[in-house]
Order: sequence, then structure tokens, then C-alpha cells
Amino acid sequence: MTTLHTVNKPSQSSPALSLAQSALVPGDTLLLIEDGVFSLIAKSQSFNTIKALGNQYTITALLPDVRARGLDNHLPEWVTLVDYDGFVELTEIHEKTLSWI
Repeated sequence: MTTLHTVNKPSQSSPALSLAQSALVPGDTLLLIEDGVFSLIAKSQSFNTIKALGNQYTITALLPDVRARGLDNHLPEWVTLVDYDGFVELTEIHEKTLSWI
């Protein structure tokens, strides 16, 4: 059973990312939304955690949230960006969704 994990806060302000990390299994996808996209900045505390997860899981970020925070040109190439339609598609292809807030 695959799961879409959404994280909406960076690790410096919330345990959401570490909780999601502990629940990930092969086939799952991690979707960073809202302020969670700040975890993709190379200087953030959580960047190395996210990068390591990218070797085993699909790491995605919500494009409107990335743009709203001015991060368009600051993301690593291994992150897949999705728009709202892509978010809906991710919910359709995974059997369940867990929101880590």
C-alpha cells in the first residue's frame, strides 16, 4: 500500500518531517507544501535529510508554494515540482494520504 506524505512545515519549527520520515516505506512519495518547501533550501537544517530521502523515495514540492516563497531558482534538480492538478494525481495514485502538520 503506497502513501502520499504531505509536510507543511520546515523541520526547524515542527517535528513533521522527522515523523513522516519514520513512516516512509518503498513506493511512498513525500510532498512538501506550504512552508515545508523551505526544507529544500541547501542551507536549511533539513536539506540533508530530504536529500538522503531522495535516494529512496520520490520527493515532490507544490509549485505554487515554491513560487510564492521565491524558491523557483533555488531547488535541487532531484525534486519534482507539481501543480495543483499534479497534487490531485498524486492523491489518486497512492492508496492513502497522510498529512504531517
